[in-house]
Amino acid sequence: MCLRTLALCCLIQVSVCTASETVVFKKRPSQPGDSSQQTIQCDLDLKMSIRQAGQVVQAQEQGIQRKQLRELTILSVGESAPTKARVAYRKSSVALRTTDQPAQLADQPVTGKTYLVIRDGDRLTVTYADGEPPSDEELAIVMQNMESFGLPNPIANFFGQRTMKVNETIKLPSKVARELLGFPDTVRNITEFHLRLRETRDVQGVQCAVFDIKLLADNGESDSLKMDLTGTLVLEVETCRTVGVTLSGPVGAMEVHGPPSGQFEVASEGNIKVAVRANYGASRR
Repeated sequence: MCLRTLALCCLIQVSVCTASETVVFKKRPSQPGDSSQQTIQCDLDLKMSIRQAGQVVQAQEQGIQRKQLRELTILSVGESAPTKARVAYRKSSVALRTTDQPAQLADQPVTGKTYLVIRDGDRLTVTYADGEPPSDEELAIVMQNMESFGLPNPIANFFGQRTMKVNETIKLPSKVARELLGFPDTVRNITEFHLRLRETRDVQGVQCAVFDIKLLADNGESDSLKMDLTGTLVLEVETCRTVGVTLSGPVGAMEVHGPPSGQFEVASEGNIKVAVRANYGASRR
């Protein structure tokens, strides 16, 4: 894995390629027995206000913090993608914060539980290991986390067999943002999505490409989500597997509600920070 803790990175030898070198990406299909540890953290802070006739009638601050550590093991694979997997949630917590209430992380009901996830065409099925269905609350969490399981990987498909030079910048299709963000409802808003190949690093025998991300979402519609995010993307060169993503920056939205004679606006603006790490082939015991 290319991303480690800062302390570990300081102890291992890292080689960095020069700007004249080229990188040839390859794509590795999933195989039964493949495993990964996935660590996800998301922090969102918003200031919200309700305005009517040009006056602020209500204002408050809201925040949400999510942390999750889950392990995914591929159990079976179809022609082009995995069809069955086991996902174990070692930790999954969320904290909500308001103007009057400080954030307190609380475990979600999936913490400490293991599920089977099966992809059959457009249908995704989630059960316990014994085949019994989970609670509605658990099902909603797992379905949201695993909605792209068994579907083509847009980043791997885009980079597979592609050749790039260090410092080269490419523009990616907006649909690839789904792999980075995991927010399918925002894909239609993406107006700019650029990656610059900053360098490659060989860490403990795994060559990884490090990209700088520039992602802008602002399609001009007054009621759409707006984002101006920067960050990094780390890919394994030989597999096109994503081993790390960081994104941060301002977000905002404006919605209009009510009849013409009594319309009011709900405005939200703030900042988001997202960090995702994956460690392949190192399943926890």
